[in-house]
Amino acid sequence: MKGVFERLGQCLSGMAARPLSTAFVLTIVLWFWLHNFLVAAMAGLLLAFFMSALVSVWKLNRKSDEQPEE
Repeated sequence: MKGVFERLGQCLSGMAARPLSTAFVLTIVLWFWLHNFLVAAMAGLLLAFFMSALVSVWKLNRKSDEQPEE
């Protein structure tokens, strides 16, 4: 199970490194789902940058846990 979470973390980290590409992909998917391009574009951008921020915070917290306090 740990390998699955590690693989998922790598995938999310790679996507978060490219928020505009992720937003483009999300926009296309949401466009078909919502049938409205403007709403899909706004939602795609919002979700992509929110995901990028979450991954950045997760990496910072993980890095601080690995370093022992003095």
